[in-house]
Formats: sequence, structure tokens, C-alpha cells
Amino acid sequence: MAAAPDSGSFAQLADRLARWSAEQADLRRPRGSGRQLERELTRRVDGIYTRLGAFVAPPGTSEASALEWLLDNHYVVRGGLNQLRQDLPRGHFAHLPAVRDAVGDPVPRLLHVTTLLLEACGLPLDVDRLVAALDQVQQRMPLGLSELWALPALLRAELLGLLVDAAQGMLQPGAPGDDATAGSGRASAPGSVISSCIISLRQLAALQWVDVVERTSRVEAALREDPAGVYAAMDPASRDRYRRAVEEIAWCSGTEETRVAQAVVELSASQPPDSATRRHVGFYLTDDGREPFEQQLEARPAGIERFRRWLRRHPTGFYLGLILTPAGLLLVTAALLLAEQGLALDWIVPFVLVAVVPAISMATIVGNWLVTQLFAPQLLPALDFEAGIAANCTTVVLYRRSSAVRPRPVTWRATSRSATSVTRTRR
Repeated sequence: MAAAPDSGSFAQLADRLARWSAEQADLRRPRGSGRQLERELTRRVDGIYTRLGAFVAPPGTSEASALEWLLDNHYVVRGGLNQLRQDLPRGHFAHLPAVRDAVGDPVPRLLHVTTLLLEACGLPLDVDRLVAALDQVQQRMPLGLSELWALPALLRAELLGLLVDAAQGMLQPGAPGDDATAGSGRASAPGSVISSCIISLRQLAALQWVDVVERTSRVEAALREDPAGVYAAMDPASRDRYRRAVEEIAWCSGTEETRVAQAVVELSASQPPDSATRRHVGFYLTDDGREPFEQQLEARPAGIERFRRWLRRHPTGFYLGLILTPAGLLLVTAALLLAEQGLALDWIVPFVLVAVVPAISMATIVGNWLVTQLFAPQLLPALDFEAGIAANCTTVVLYRRSSAVRPRPVTWRATSRSATSVTRTRR
């Protein structure tokens, strides 16, 4: 990890980060990958635990306490590595803004931000201080959504690196890792650093990071100004889908995510008051208004996305062609093979007619599989009724499967906290 200067207040930290980032050359693709980082940490952790088997610490010493922490919390360390592997898939660094390191190589700027955040917050990690520091950073140097979602993984990587350095210093006094730990400004005793890192890893594992993202994201703050007043009332999955749409448009247009979010709010606010659909930001992020909005920002989606959109505009022809084309090829191939064997036409035609149904069935199976590979399921946006049903959202739907018998009067009362549970009473 990159070395960081001494930390002051959160505001000073944010100003320092903003000035430092502005001085760096912005690059599109940093070198290295999350997998390389995870593999290196795994190698170092495995080496530490291998050496612990032969390490003997005098009872009652700090080394004995540190050894106990490491052995009793091996599952915490291993869980941090597993989570790091899941959160930093191959190629993830390529989507993070990059800066040049000390030797001029492009690296994700989030690596430096993570180091400075931990310096400002101290160990063990305090979530409230972390959120306060991150909010200050966001005000002066807005982080992208991909950076916010990658931050807990890099925090784990930084904590695991500190833990390994402290353990190295304990197993081999005077080693470089021991000196680095002592000079970090957090704690000089390896046992104290090890216990603090493990406590911090536990806190990160229990933290609902989506809450941190929504509290600190500038994109989230902008979208909550939705003129229709709907976005803030939506469930977390729907809000995340809208934020991802902002991230995609920003990536394709080269525009900052915060600017994209502000632009979609401004466009929604410019619509007539009686146009409820067009005054909702979702119309321009996930509905028919997205392509005109992308054109306004001069965004150019990837080729595969343009191909998917073309297929969605011609669904019937695409699906029928996906089934009939391979089915026809199968039947023609079978007929040619039979003719090559010298079978008379009077026999080939009935055989082909009989084979039509199985050929179409096989083509349908393959076609349905291809559709699932081309198009991911799209969840419908939904409102959040966890805290109860709002007065302006009360809705009743009565459904009768048969009208042969005259229905008795039915009264429905919304009594549950959930939108899916109601009480039905007969009179």
C-alpha cells in the first residue's frame, strides 16, 4: 500500500486528498488486479499460520496474547480473504479511476484513499468515524459508485496487510514488518495491532455497506431530489438499479456520475407537472427515456448493449428466427442425408413432416437458453413498505376465479406492515 502523510481532522484529510488527486494524471486502466492483491495476501497469511505452529510464546506476555488472537480468529482472517476474493473479481481495477504512484505506474486512487482513511480513523476501526471521514472526502473529491462498493474490500486488504506485518514482527523481531508497524502511528506493539485488525475485520463483516453507500454517495443525494418524489420511497434493490444505470451512462459518456445524476433530475423537473411518468428519474434511467437521455450526454453504449437493444425492438422476429432457423437447418440436413442414402422422395417428405415437432422442440430449448444468456432478468421497480403502507399507497385488488356463483360481499382492510398481507372479513 502507498505511504500516507500524518492525518489531521477529517476536513483536512479531504482537502489533502482532493489536492493530491487533482495533481495526478487521470488514467483509464490501472495496472494489476484485485486477484493479484488477494493472492499475495493469501500467500502471506498462509506463511504466517504455517510458522505459528513452531512458535512458542512465554505465558503472560503480549506475544502469547497475540498468538491466541491469531489462532482463535483464524476463521475471521480466512473469511476476510474469501470476501476479498468475491468483492474484487478479475478486471475490477480496470473500472476504478487511476492515478500514478511514486514510480509513475497507474494504480487505483482508492488504494491511497483507503490508507489515509484508516490513518484518520485509527484502529480498531470505528464505523461512525469512517462514515464521517468518507463524507468529508465525498464533499471535496467525490468517489465513484464503483469506488464506494470496492472500498470495504480494500479496507479488508489494508487490515490484513497490517495484521501480517504485525505477525511478521512478532515471529521475527526486528523484521521490516515490525518497523513498519511501529512507524504507522497506530500502535507499536504487534499484539495490539493484531487484536485491533481482527476486531476491525469483524466490524466490517457485520456492517451493512449499502447503508454507508447511501449515506455518503453524492449520486444518491442527487437522485433523492427526484421531482416525482418516488425515488426516496423505493426499496434498496430498486434504488441500486437506478444508481447502476447512472454509473453505466457516466462510463459510456465520460461524464462524472454526480453530473449525470444532476442532469437526469434537471431533465425530469423540466417536464410538465401533469406528466407524472416523465417527471420520475427512472423514466430516463431504466425506461423509454434512457436512449434520448444518453444521446443528450453523447453516451455511446458498448456494442453488445446496442445489439441487445436492437433485439428488444424486434422481439417477435428475433425469437421466431431463433427457433425456426435451427429447426429448419436440422430438417434440411436430415432430408439431404436421407437423399444421399438413396431414399425416395415419397419417404423423405413424411419423415421430415414427422420430425418437425421434435426439431422445433429442440430448437426451442436451445433458443430459450440463448435468451437467458443474452438478457438478464429485470426486476420491476418497487416501493419500500417495510415501515408500513403509506396513506397514498393503499390499494385493494379483488379477484374472483369464477363468476358462476354470486359472490358475497367482501371487505378488505390493510392491517399488516407488509404490502403482501391483508385481513379478509366476510359479512
